[in-house]
Amino acid sequence: MRGPAAFRRTRAGVVLFLVAMFLCFALPAHADATAFHATYQGTFTITFLTGPGLSDELSFHGSGSATPGPGTVDGYSTLRSSPGLDGICNRTVEDVVLLTLPDGALQLHNQARDCLDLLSKPGTVRIVGSGTWTVTGGTGAYAGAQGSGTVQVAAEVEHLIIGGVAGTFDPLVFDGELVLGGGP
Repeated sequence: MRGPAAFRRTRAGVVLFLVAMFLCFALPAHADATAFHATYQGTFTITFLTGPGLSDELSFHGSGSATPGPGTVDGYSTLRSSPGLDGICNRTVEDVVLLTLPDGALQLHNQARDCLDLLSKPGTVRIVGSGTWTVTGGTGAYAGAQGSGTVQVAAEVEHLIIGGVAGTFDPLVFDGELVLGGGP
């Protein structure tokens, strides 16, 4: 003989089953974050007062490797003076970085601060910087990707160019996490 209590237990069981089925099939699966690490070496130029609002313009290109394999980095940033207690520094105003990897490309936005280092290697002008990055786009395996992390750079000014300086960076390092968006 079934009473009202048995009916309530059966109804609760059916409701729980339907909710579980909805959660399994109707909601997208949560992608796991994976560690991301990339290290590049290359060249850069900085031209003074040539960007929007008389900002400095930084362009850079290099090669190296990332978690999925070899790749290249290309970037453009505008910089503004940001003096502080730690020396002569610039902060990123606008920034676009493209990491081209074997299975697609990632577009990043950096927020960083770069400072002149005149003491660590006498006779050279070094630039050291650090900050954060965020994924702003992707193609291939990185279509729909999300992620963020830290960025660090060590560079050396090698010569003057008309209106600026040029040199090399080694390394430019991106560390963080990616959540892949299910690209092709």
